[in-house]
Amino acid sequence: MEFNDKYVIICGGSDGIGYGIARMFLELGAFVSVTGTRKPDAYPNDFSGMNFHVFTVQDEHAAKQLASQYDRIDVLVNCVGSVLWNKQEFEPEGFEQIIEINLTGAMQLATAFYPLLETSSGNIVMLDSVASIRPALNN
Repeated sequence: MEFNDKYVIICGGSDGIGYGIARMFLELGAFVSVTGTRKPDAYPNDFSGMNFHVFTVQDEHAAKQLASQYDRIDVLVNCVGSVLWNKQEFEPEGFEQIIEINLTGAMQLATAFYPLLETSSGNIVMLDSVASIRPALNN
């Protein structure tokens, strides 16, 4: 697989699985951008060769603002997600927070980047936890 001359943005690409995906696209020749909730030096990872954006998916205008910085995107990877422990997601505030990040944030990203992806015949990749289809213990 080659992604030479392809523009890829990985929202949530600052750490973990998202960072691994970003490195893979970079190795395949893509122009890679990643987002994280903190400045790049707050992470132990090497972002050389990547564009980095501080981005919080809960901000309803952030996705549109991020998308407006690009003329072209071929792949949007949404690797943003959150979980609360000790059953906090069953409290009204926790439930709203999880919906805002995992559902509303995903929709806002897809909507904001859709025009760019439509122009390039690009793709959206949405990642989720296995906990979406089966219960997670000690949650």
